[in-house]
Amino acid sequence: MLRIVEVSSPFQWTHVKNLLLEYGRTHNRHEAVLRDIQPIGEHLPSTYPANGSFYLALWNDQPAGCVELCKRSDGTCEMRRLFVSGQFRGKRVGKALVKDVVNRASQDYQIMRIDTHPWMRAAESLYRSIGFTEVEAYRYNPVKGVRFYELDLNRRQQRPGSYRA
Repeated sequence: MLRIVEVSSPFQWTHVKNLLLEYGRTHNRHEAVLRDIQPIGEHLPSTYPANGSFYLALWNDQPAGCVELCKRSDGTCEMRRLFVSGQFRGKRVGKALVKDVVNRASQDYQIMRIDTHPWMRAAESLYRSIGFTEVEAYRYNPVKGVRFYELDLNRRQQRPGSYRA
């Protein structure tokens, strides 16, 4: 069974660190991603900003994936660092994480933004299926071909809370 929890304990932060380091190793051919992820994974939660939250997907209590939700401005947030561990891919963990964080964000924000790297076609397809639409770049990203998306959370009719796959 899949559960999604907001990360709060040192034990949960260890799982997030390990998932982010796995993410970095998975995409090590993409230097900009690795440069961004490694320091975060190594120093969580001490370097984690106060304007966001991490969520951890647990599959039968095993860490399966994570996602970050960050405040960007009044009414606008960004979903970042969505990652599903290799052994849990194909089990809809990513979709559950996205739906859960969208539902949580809809309590406090009107707009959610994301960006996705050109080699992450499955993630891009997932975002579109949930209702994200492509927009102009809203911030600098050094990776060539990154696409930016936005979701109007006011159009969502989901109730806040957890999503179970």
